[in-house]
Amino acid sequence: MASDGRCNTLTTRPVLYASVMGAQQVKQPQIPPNLIIPGGQKCGSSSLAYYLSLHPDCCISTPKEPSFFSRQDNLRDLSSYERFFRQWSGQTILFEASTGYLFEEYAATRIRNHLNRLKIVIILRDPLGRTLSAYLHLKKRYDDLRGFEEVFGGLPVSPAAAFREEERRIEEAISTKKIDKQRYSLRYDDSLWPFRYLRNSWYIDPVNRYLTIFGRENVHIVLLEDLEKDPQHTMQGVFEFLGVQPYWNDSFLGAENSTILPPLVNLYDSVPPPGFKRMLETIVRKASIKRPSVKRHREIKGRIFPNLRSLLGMQLNELELATGMNLRCAWDADLDMMKLPRSQ
Repeated sequence: MASDGRCNTLTTRPVLYASVMGAQQVKQPQIPPNLIIPGGQKCGSSSLAYYLSLHPDCCISTPKEPSFFSRQDNLRDLSSYERFFRQWSGQTILFEASTGYLFEEYAATRIRNHLNRLKIVIILRDPLGRTLSAYLHLKKRYDDLRGFEEVFGGLPVSPAAAFREEERRIEEAISTKKIDKQRYSLRYDDSLWPFRYLRNSWYIDPVNRYLTIFGRENVHIVLLEDLEKDPQHTMQGVFEFLGVQPYWNDSFLGAENSTILPPLVNLYDSVPPPGFKRMLETIVRKASIKRPSVKRHREIKGRIFPNLRSLLGMQLNELELATGMNLRCAWDADLDMMKLPRSQ
């Protein structure tokens, strides 16, 4: 970072760490990013990246989520990373926003070992909302055919025990073919991370990991709730952190990715899955599911939601200390506003 606190421009070719794999030095990208948005997933990273991309001094990768550091094999030739940034034309900030980086334990270290002079912007949201949104995301894609109670019912009250139980249920669902991890196997070394809905909402571990690896002065944390309530003020804080001039136009509003407010919809109205075979499998699966009564629906919601919130809330003291934010105020969501997916 420059002495005046601003990010170094890419026209100065940021220095990269020399990386060696075995005895062979890997090729380094000539146009590396100087900003990474590692997620979190289903926390509004698409909206954050969209607002950033509108700034004349910012350039986003194509696609938004290269997930380059999610695969060890990619690191054999870092020069291939350049293909995601071919549209760069001298902007001060060049960035990507791969949401798996926050939750994959190895991603932060890989990034730090291969890229230098890097800024990190993390976006978080109410952990219960993120948990449910992530589940619904894979449910709508028919990658997870488990019912709500199968995933979240009867979890232990201890976070560590709950995470172990979540892992056991994932393995069981794979064996019964209720989880399809195929689409994630080629993209991630850990193809199961998207299915760890609860573990991925335990933010304190990845937040501490990024603060430790990159340094507190190089990490900026944004809340989805703040981005929704006052996007201009929130983005001005991001621009200041990045060392670029403030930039905003009210016309930006309304064009952002729908990730900013992911609807918790009835899963019986989900979009058709890709592929005829999977469509037939889904039709059979959905036909075998009995809709719960309204009374049963409310009972499940009233029993499971508070337990999940209590469990995820155990991290708040430590997370507030780590971030310096009043998270309880921001995340004091009304449970009655959340819709339970009726796919039991």
